[in-house]
Amino acid sequence: MPLKTTKKSAQNFSTKPWKKLTSQQKLHEAVNCAHQKNGWTVNLNFSKETEAMLKASSDPMRTFSKRFNKQLHEKGLENIPILLALEATRPGKRLHAHGIIICNENELQKISNVLRQAGGFIQNKYKARQLKMDRIYDAFGWAEYISKSFYSTRKLLGLTSKRKLWWMSRPLTQLAREAHTERLPVYTAANFAEFFPLRA
Repeated sequence: MPLKTTKKSAQNFSTKPWKKLTSQQKLHEAVNCAHQKNGWTVNLNFSKETEAMLKASSDPMRTFSKRFNKQLHEKGLENIPILLALEATRPGKRLHAHGIIICNENELQKISNVLRQAGGFIQNKYKARQLKMDRIYDAFGWAEYISKSFYSTRKLLGLTSKRKLWWMSRPLTQLAREAHTERLPVYTAANFAEFFPLRA
């Protein structure tokens, strides 16, 4: 199926081998992979306690991913492909997360519960808005949305690298790497436009 992208996001795809891709290119490849496998978008708000813990960490996404992974293992969901990224665009804005996940409908409720638990259950009037998940309908647009505030969020949290803002699970890394590698024989600079025609 032909894929569509914008001029801006086209630069985030490469004919290089996986190990030579930039972290941003790997993020885009992961979102595209999730889209092709009928994956879901993730929007997660944190409890005040979880937010404070992450803001105090020198590596907030590592802190969160360890907590999240532990709970996935407890529920037998350790092989779920997932990517999560932190965002807080200005001092007064709450820290929250965006991401992608590949799971079937039967796993969705279990995953939702684990995400809420890892984020810290919100019990006030905003409880219903803690987590939102939808099908990925625009892979390239969602990848850009996930990463749109990396620079400002990194500055706000005083981090040395934007890689401390996002995490990709091993199962998703493997799927995205395999999908990218399979395309390489026909995925060249000469026919790039055929595979990724630009939107008007």
